[in-house]
Amino acid sequence: HDRAHHLAPVATGARARRDAPLQSLGYGLVLTTDIETGAQIQADQIYDYHLDIGPKKANESDKKSIRISGETLLQLDSECLHGKLRLREARNLCRSILSRYLGNKQLKSRELYNAFINAGTSA
Repeated sequence: HDRAHHLAPVATGARARRDAPLQSLGYGLVLTTDIETGAQIQADQIYDYHLDIGPKKANESDKKSIRISGETLLQLDSECLHGKLRLREARNLCRSILSRYLGNKQLKSRELYNAFINAGTSA
């Protein structure tokens, strides 16, 4: 059963895409344009996402990027992910981006969630 998943339930930081002010200041993710050619992302193509600059059409020799489908990039841009593969790819991209900036620090929201879960199991 393939249900639509809006970004809010994706516990990976994908919610940051909703922050339009960051996007307007140039800090948003590039999701709809191939950074090498300037062409629009195509749903049926595979891309290598470079964390600092964005996606470009996949190249077999590229080891420093995250492989992701054009469909996932477009769904992230529309803030609605469909299917397990899209969720997995989006989660991988968002975790990689967060990891790059947070290092070993844990998100406070994850800490709060874990405390909530632990409080519920000990009651």
